[in-house]
Amino acid sequence: MKRFAILRRVAVLACLILLEASCGNTFRPVVIIVPTPPPDPKGTHAAFLIANNGPFNPGAAMQIDVSGDTNVGVAAVGIEPNFALVQPPGNRVIVSNGGNSAVSGTDSVTIFNPSTFTSIGLPFTISLPSGSHPVFMAAASSNGFYVANAGTSTVAAVSSITNTVSTIIPLDPVFGANPFALAQTPDRKKVYVISSGATGSLGGITSITTVDNTVTNVISGGGVDNPVGIAVRSDSQRAYVLNKGNGDLTVINTFDDSLISNSISAGAGAEFLTYDSNLNRLYIANPVLNAVTVLNAAMDPPVVLATVPLSSIAGAANPISIAPLLDGTRFYVLSEQLGNTCPSGVAAPCVATQLTVFNANDYSYRKTIALPTVTEMPACETVRFRYSAVASADSSRVYVGNCDAGAASIARTSDDTFVLNLAAPSGVCTVLGCTVPPPQSPVLVIAGS
Repeated sequence: MKRFAILRRVAVLACLILLEASCGNTFRPVVIIVPTPPPDPKGTHAAFLIANNGPFNPGAAMQIDVSGDTNVGVAAVGIEPNFALVQPPGNRVIVSNGGNSAVSGTDSVTIFNPSTFTSIGLPFTISLPSGSHPVFMAAASSNGFYVANAGTSTVAAVSSITNTVSTIIPLDPVFGANPFALAQTPDRKKVYVISSGATGSLGGITSITTVDNTVTNVISGGGVDNPVGIAVRSDSQRAYVLNKGNGDLTVINTFDDSLISNSISAGAGAEFLTYDSNLNRLYIANPVLNAVTVLNAAMDPPVVLATVPLSSIAGAANPISIAPLLDGTRFYVLSEQLGNTCPSGVAAPCVATQLTVFNANDYSYRKTIALPTVTEMPACETVRFRYSAVASADSSRVYVGNCDAGAASIARTSDDTFVLNLAAPSGVCTVLGCTVPPPQSPVLVIAGS
């Protein structure tokens, strides 16, 4: 009897286990943590110099190894490249090719995979409608990207799944004319486009919803005056537009595209804006006032943390670009000066560039990094990003794209020292008797994600 009771208890327990496992077929959700993809190592440890080879020859994208300061690969791109980005999470580089109006079908974007230090990926091209003249791009994910087309006053939405243009979005013929920059919110819900506008207008800002790639708002007036730079806060809730005409900062609530009232001005002539996602700051360079304005973007509206004058620092006149380190310790201000007082062996007129280093915690001056002075190249006068500065993803280097030098100037941040000028890929001989092709003309330098 005792043995039977024990067997009965075992049977009941087994039944309960079976019931728990299968009776009723009830689904119990399981939470699985799916980490977001980290930046691709190939893109993280690299910088890319985009170079132009004239109106009839393909340009090039040179990959620079951050740790070795060397050229590890060159990808041929299209005619007259003018902008580039590293698409998240970092395993594709996209270059916009402005094209030559005399050569049909040259409006395009070129895509390649960064080198794994054995070979750079074979580039391929996606064509845009003839006459598009793409000038800027933005991407917030691996699914696709957007291209601003100055020639047709449109934005092209490109699918990275099919590698085709999915939509051409027309902009307002007055306030959306001549688009030249755009930004996508990190949550991928909206794209903001800044345009110089039709003749007689002060330009405008266009809001595009990515749900169906249609224009939802056109912002003009209200302080919008020759917009020149745009940035989006990392939480996607605010977009910031710098206006060169009055130096004002336009702050947009991305939820409904309403303008947030503020009195921030970096002074007329301000023309460079960048966002530091690590410190949640905005940096504005004003070459007219020879100053840098630092803003706290965590506040709404942003609050001026400091206005850093450069007039007392030798060679720091005319700030044109700012590269904050991602580790939050410093920011580097790029200045350039054209003149006829040149070093021995450098023909006049010449270009002198330098990086002025500031501590990010108290905005104090730290050091000046002089870059090689070079002879001014007439072909560089029309390049939009004649000089550009970026910091590597690991904060160990600052790169300066220098069109006149035909090179990327590299500065090491561990001791804030100039390392070398890494020459752009060779171009083509266009002068009778030329036997050694000169470097192509750098038009932009970008860092891996």
